[in-house]
Amino acid sequence: MSRPNVAVGTVLRLAAGEWSDGTGLPAETHLVIWVSRVHTDRAPEDAPGVWVTGHLLECEWPTSDCTSPCSHAYVYWEPLARAAASE
Repeated sequence: MSRPNVAVGTVLRLAAGEWSDGTGLPAETHLVIWVSRVHTDRAPEDAPGVWVTGHLLECEWPTSDCTSPCSHAYVYWEPLARAAASE
């Protein structure tokens, strides 16, 4: 799969199994996150996904001075491709 270009500010709506918290196991809950960065520079070519940093919807980031991402997740390529296609 080619590496999708997901814009900053995109809202990712991830279902259980589409992301991981870094333990190597897919997460069992959903996650909604505003993208601040997709770290494609850190992912080997054969990686199943990539680290994404961003803000939870509960964060007041767009209207406040929150400058540090408050969430990160290892996201598999398929949901990133869906998000890029819908922009």
